[in-house]
Amino acid sequence: MNRTELVAALVAAGIRPDAYHLGSVEPNPILDSERLILEQTADGWNVFYSERGLRSSERHFRNEDAACRHLLGALMQDPMTRA
Repeated sequence: MNRTELVAALVAAGIRPDAYHLGSVEPNPILDSERLILEQTADGWNVFYSERGLRSSERHFRNEDAACRHLLGALMQDPMTRA
């Protein structure tokens, strides 16, 4: 799974767009607060929860597929992410 496929799955599941941030750009601590973040790094991908600039529940993945699947699972399990 890549980011394009992930977005399609999130939209189909009715996940709120403000529940996550996808991209390789460093997240903005103000705009990206209280959401799950998918971040591309030099050696893989990080998935973490961002709240007021603090990272929690951070996991590192070597490939995009594993990171996207982890993020999808986390968002699907949280009933607060639905519109």
